[in-house]
Amino acid sequence: MIWLFFKGTIKPLYLCTALRKPLNPSIHLRMKVIPTTESRISTIDFNNLGFGAGLSDHVFICEYKNGQWGEGVIQPYGALKQGLGLHALHYGQAVFEGQKAYRQADGSIAIFRPERNWERLNKSGERMLIPAVPKEIFIEGLSELIRLDAEWVPRGENTALYLRPFLRSLWLHAPPKSTPLPLSLAL
Repeated sequence: MIWLFFKGTIKPLYLCTALRKPLNPSIHLRMKVIPTTESRISTIDFNNLGFGAGLSDHVFICEYKNGQWGEGVIQPYGALKQGLGLHALHYGQAVFEGQKAYRQADGSIAIFRPERNWERLNKSGERMLIPAVPKEIFIEGLSELIRLDAEWVPRGENTALYLRPFLRSLWLHAPPKSTPLPLSLAL
């Protein structure tokens, strides 16, 4: 899930990861990609952006089941289909981060400090008893999502695409203590 960010000063104080090459070329996630058939990009006025002006066309979802994170899927953005007993709602077992993707002077796209964002998300997740997301899943999922929705990254000066990675519990009831929690990572 990607939100458009308002026009404001962006001061890249730290190194950014450009989307020119994968984080680790020896690792290739076999994530499934389901492209949207109806883009909403034409509804966005890129000359008049406000915070949360619109949501991009795709979302990266990766689930934790049977003690491990899956490879994830990029799919068209849509409503969550969860029951009202969701742990994330009743017990607050969810965490989120925020980061930016922006155009560089040469037109390429950079993600602002993705490794630090991954570290903070996992640190927050640990406090909520959420297993750590592997770096490759986070970075490669994020990079592939931005490649797919590249046209959503504004071209104007001092603009950025706001990214909102979050982790949440998928439990709908209180599980036995020894049962691993089903979880979800969304980017």
